[in-house]
Amino acid sequence: LASLEVLSEYSGIAEWLFRLMGVLDDEELLVLHPEQRVGFRVKISGIADNFQLQVLLADAIMGDPAAGWMAGETFPEEVVAAMRDTSPQEEISGSRTFNMLNYMALNDDRTVGSGIGEMFYWIYSEDTPAAIPDVDGMRVVLIGELPYDNATFNAGRAFGMMPGRVEVVQKLKKAQVEAWLDKIIGE
Repeated sequence: LASLEVLSEYSGIAEWLFRLMGVLDDEELLVLHPEQRVGFRVKISGIADNFQLQVLLADAIMGDPAAGWMAGETFPEEVVAAMRDTSPQEEISGSRTFNMLNYMALNDDRTVGSGIGEMFYWIYSEDTPAAIPDVDGMRVVLIGELPYDNATFNAGRAFGMMPGRVEVVQKLKKAQVEAWLDKIIGE
């Protein structure tokens, strides 16, 4: 990977190979929404960028809050399908419904900021899941409010033949969410 990273500055093929080799396979992430006090352990595979991660993550964890799912607006099924495993017949786009931040965005009062001032902590959509920082070996995604409206993107996978997958391994109980929030604040 290190050699491919150097070569990627000189060769488009090396750049694509570097990106392909950096895709995580059966990697667990911890996803926490501090304000809603919900959390999930998820397993991801075949996700080349964080646009794809956000769509498939929303599809996996959003639902009825009374059943332990995250409340919020989901993506249209054609956007989810394009990010998972189908090739759309025409160009489609999606609009982000939440912001993803790294664990360093968590404030002592167990909130995450939603303003532009927190840009340093954003998990950028153009980046990859492999770049998400970890706590004790577990990559952590915090969910927060979008700092602006109309955050749209074109739906589709960077590697069209590679299906993306997000699978919920565990819905965390409130006490587990609180324990993770305590651990993160202590970092």
